[in-house]
Amino acid sequence: MTIVQYNITPPLRDEYATIQWLLVGLGNLVPEQIIGLVPCQPASDNDCFVQCNCLPVFATLAEDNERQNDKNSFLFAMPTIAPHNTFRLQKYNYATKVYEEIAILADNTYGTFFNTGQLAPYNDYSGYVLEWQKVLQLHGKGYYRFVVIILDDDDNEVPYLFSTCFDLREWSCDNVDNTFYVETTFRGNISNYLHQQYDNRIVEFDLASLATGWYDRCRYFGKIGNETYTKEITNVVPIDNSNRIVFASDNIEKTVQFSANESHILRRAAIYGMNSRTIYLTDDNQRNTMDYFKQQVIWSNTESPEYFAGGLFAYNMNIKVRNYLDLRFHSAGFN
Repeated sequence: MTIVQYNITPPLRDEYATIQWLLVGLGNLVPEQIIGLVPCQPASDNDCFVQCNCLPVFATLAEDNERQNDKNSFLFAMPTIAPHNTFRLQKYNYATKVYEEIAILADNTYGTFFNTGQLAPYNDYSGYVLEWQKVLQLHGKGYYRFVVIILDDDDNEVPYLFSTCFDLREWSCDNVDNTFYVETTFRGNISNYLHQQYDNRIVEFDLASLATGWYDRCRYFGKIGNETYTKEITNVVPIDNSNRIVFASDNIEKTVQFSANESHILRRAAIYGMNSRTIYLTDDNQRNTMDYFKQQVIWSNTESPEYFAGGLFAYNMNIKVRNYLDLRFHSAGFN
């Protein structure tokens, strides 16, 4: 049995102070994030790093509009022994300069709660789909983060995993400019994106038997870049040279530029998001030549990151618009 001790100072030097964790290297004794576009990681002692990496989220106070109300999903494999109310929502308090707990996420008040036993046949899986409209209605705009709680040796609840922070604002055309969001549904088996190993084997997550797959959505700073058009033409000629059938397909390939300060966000977008069963793209940039809403796309490839001043860097991912235009027609016979 291997015991590893971590001294952790939670982000922004909040009320939890320094915590000593005992992680046992046998079995899943702490919650482990299975999949998700938003990373949830143990607290970091680098406060400057954590404060600068919020994802944009937007919502309206009353409009029932899918495009204008963001969501984020979180899914975990839970340990055998865990506190009953594992998920929490925290909001940053500018007066005290700490994140403070504002909600226990144990029901559908803030979205959709999946308790252990509800995601058959994976009875140890638990998750939450956070709806930002409900958060905005109850707590207003501001900086938020999703937190996973564990029990320490004295059975006290302490925070263990922290999501990337979210900057929640009201939806408007100006606010959502220079952003887009991706929706994915994943079903299958996939290794963790950091290629972590236990017992010399890469950890693999199993979602192959989840009937509807796992839905996720994430908004990013970025833009849709250049377009490339290609045409594929296939001629099918019968033996008697009559009624030749011509299949014509027009394809559009576009470059999607993800901008961020934190590599985990972009790695998850590339490895989890772009390998999903279905991928839908909605672009809210005001200067694009076409309005993309829930446009199904296919991931083509990811280019090397480009670095900019101030620590900002971007991945360019090439995607193809799925089934953009397909034609089939018969032409007259020829000799």
